[in-house]
Amino acid sequence: MKFRAPSFVLLVLLTFAGPVGAAMERPNIVFVLFDDFGWGQPPSNRGDSSFKTPSFDRLARGGMRFTDAHSAAASCTPTRYGLLTGRYPSRIGQFGVLNTYSGPIIPKERLTVASFLKRQGYHTACIGKWHLGLRWAGEKKTRPPTPVIGTRFKEGPNTLGFDYFYGFTHARNIGCILEQDVVVSHVEAVENQPLMMAKALEYIDERSRSEKQPFFLYFPMCPPHKPITPAPEFIGKGGSAGKGGKYADWVYQGDYMLGLILDTLDKKGLSRNTLVIATGDNGAAGRPYPPLRADKGSIYEGGHREPFAVRWPGRIKSGSVCSELVCLNDLLATCGKSSFRGGGGQREYPSPSGRWIGTGEGSDCSSSLRWAGHPAGSVEADLPPGWTEGVVQPAGGYRGDKGSQRIEKRGLCKVDHPDAALHRAGS
Repeated sequence: MKFRAPSFVLLVLLTFAGPVGAAMERPNIVFVLFDDFGWGQPPSNRGDSSFKTPSFDRLARGGMRFTDAHSAAASCTPTRYGLLTGRYPSRIGQFGVLNTYSGPIIPKERLTVASFLKRQGYHTACIGKWHLGLRWAGEKKTRPPTPVIGTRFKEGPNTLGFDYFYGFTHARNIGCILEQDVVVSHVEAVENQPLMMAKALEYIDERSRSEKQPFFLYFPMCPPHKPITPAPEFIGKGGSAGKGGKYADWVYQGDYMLGLILDTLDKKGLSRNTLVIATGDNGAAGRPYPPLRADKGSIYEGGHREPFAVRWPGRIKSGSVCSELVCLNDLLATCGKSSFRGGGGQREYPSPSGRWIGTGEGSDCSSSLRWAGHPAGSVEADLPPGWTEGVVQPAGGYRGDKGSQRIEKRGLCKVDHPDAALHRAGS
């Protein structure tokens, strides 16, 4: 299947492909990841949305908005695995989410976006929610529910290519603050996001003083995921009254944080040479947005189709829109331009690098499949022309019945498992 991809992507690839000595020719990269961000929440995606997301909408107006962007999964941990490694989480059997003391699911020898960019001369930072596991010190049987201050861990962000890490393990332990490889403080839930924001702005300010080294900032925030704890200054600012008002304020606070990053880049004179990407890890929890079916955790598009906007002034045309199918997994392959080989005996698999911010005309994506594994083993789909997804939901999930989204009019494709369902993304 051939299609025409946005020309901006080729510029990105050519820029990343330069030698380390050409660092100033390459952009800084800021990747802002909302948590449980519904496709229909930004008004720029859905005109009748009641939510206020002026910063996301501003980013879309200043660059390119993608209308058919997808995460690799419909929940936090597997999506983040795919984003940072470029691999489908089903390859390691990762379907659910991790807890505070879960071990790391990315081996230290695995190439990540951060380790790749670090090799290219970038300074790298992760500030926010990690949720990919850590190797904690101490005996499992004696560990408290929340790690005490001073507790150390290994095989975290620093091991996987991030020069600097400041954040928390996951939303259920949002009050436990980590820096580099140690627990540094305990705070109230409402205090967490202001701390993350302050540290991100501090990092941008610090990097603005470096005239030779580009930087990569990965900023996975908490909003609008639970706990819904908007800071006092955001109460009543979300545009919704009543029962949903607090949630709307939380969405607005997340968007405001994106706006602070954009403003700081402007003030520091970094905007023109900074690629800013904003999207979400999966659909909104319990909040479907028609015409998409279902929400977070679902095999249907409401579970994994995401708001997605990219800005790079002077390189991306303002106000442009791309309707091509793209996936968060494509970040690493886009940065690397060419195919790469998986470790641990995995076969080499094709690079989808051209699909979301980077390839020229005529890229062949027919061999790139979206798939989710199955507890009994992974399943691949034999796709007819025009079909781009083969997905399998774990036992107990959605099935390919006649009422399924996208399947109703187009039927099922031949697959090796009876629970597999297909839909034609982008139609």
